[in-house]
Amino acid sequence: MKNEITGMKLRLIVMNFLQFAVWGAYLTSMGTYLFNIGLGARIGLFYAMQGIVSLFMPAVMGIIADRWVPAQKLYGFCHFMAAVFMVAAGWYGYVDGEAVNFSTLFTFYSFSVAFYMPTLALTNSVAYTALDKVKLDPVIAFPPIRIFGTIGFICSMLLTDILGFQNNYMQFFSCACFGVILAIYALTLPECPVSRGGEQKSLVDAMGLRAFTLFKQKKMAVFFIFSMLLGVSLQITNGFANPFLSSFRGVPEYADTFGVNHANALISLSQVSETLCILLIPFVLKHFGIMDGDAPLLLHHHQVLVLIADGQGAGNRRNLIAPRHVPHRHREKLSRPSCLVGEHRLPVQQNAVRQGLGPPDTGGGQQKLLPEQGVNGPPRLGLSQAQGQTAHRQTSSLFSGVAAFFVVHFPYDSIPKEVIR
Repeated sequence: MKNEITGMKLRLIVMNFLQFAVWGAYLTSMGTYLFNIGLGARIGLFYAMQGIVSLFMPAVMGIIADRWVPAQKLYGFCHFMAAVFMVAAGWYGYVDGEAVNFSTLFTFYSFSVAFYMPTLALTNSVAYTALDKVKLDPVIAFPPIRIFGTIGFICSMLLTDILGFQNNYMQFFSCACFGVILAIYALTLPECPVSRGGEQKSLVDAMGLRAFTLFKQKKMAVFFIFSMLLGVSLQITNGFANPFLSSFRGVPEYADTFGVNHANALISLSQVSETLCILLIPFVLKHFGIMDGDAPLLLHHHQVLVLIADGQGAGNRRNLIAPRHVPHRHREKLSRPSCLVGEHRLPVQQNAVRQGLGPPDTGGGQQKLLPEQGVNGPPRLGLSQAQGQTAHRQTSSLFSGVAAFFVVHFPYDSIPKEVIR
């Protein structure tokens, strides 16, 4: 039995590693590629599309997985289709170079993320079912496995950086390769049962809309707002941190620095810090004297926050609402109101990233001159460039600061017991 448990954990570790390696291949570097091909003003739309499709695609795929197609097979199918459209986006970028048309590239990308975002929830459903087969409690056993998802994201970011893909369309091909591997691997995962008939759900329940009633509780509303602000700050950084750092190639004093030439590697430090914080949780729980009975619940709260911080919140609707094929004895734990945070981040996030705020445009590693720049001598920052950089820093800092305020003024022990139990 011990060998069976170890083997199952290793299989789920590989699944989580690949799941987030798919995303890490392009999420933090796509902004630079879009600026290089003249689509810097549209970067907000690309990142907003992840949130838009997350509002309905996870629910649609969840219904299919509940009633007709086993979750692990649907999981593999979604990854395969996401990879197909990502290859199409990469191939279009290869063929047309810098003359790519926004509508065509955006269409391929939108279909890809439409199939990818539901997998963020399906991977948790598959993992919970698999852990139940070996009689492990997912609330306790899953968080250590989930850490390897962040590690996969980091490794994928570094690979994109080392191979020189962060400035071009090759990052889409790298993403597709991970996706195809995971689609094949998904066929080997444990079988997830489907419900043939049984209870009938209303459209409100099927789409997870009933969770909005939690806003009636002041404590939960504050918690949701904090999560939204945190997600806004993160997505702004995902979209603009890499092009902002890369833009300093046009400044002689910084042109040869590590952060400018390996922006993705520098940004990966944020993911490294996340991993280290996750590993510190047991130490913090022990030394801050939180009761043992509350530790599993707090660990699950943290898992939800990590999913939100990774920009995954809305994609995990099926996990957070405890889908039917999750074993019955775990549904009560996974259906607690405080576990339904992720769904409500995206509307704010979408509005923020649609603003089109952006750092200076870069092309082929060379700064593009604006009217305010001098033709002779080193290029200097133009007005629109400075505005873009300032907007990025100030907006991200604003939302991070407000989110931090909510953290300080909303400790876990302030949540009423009747809310979380």
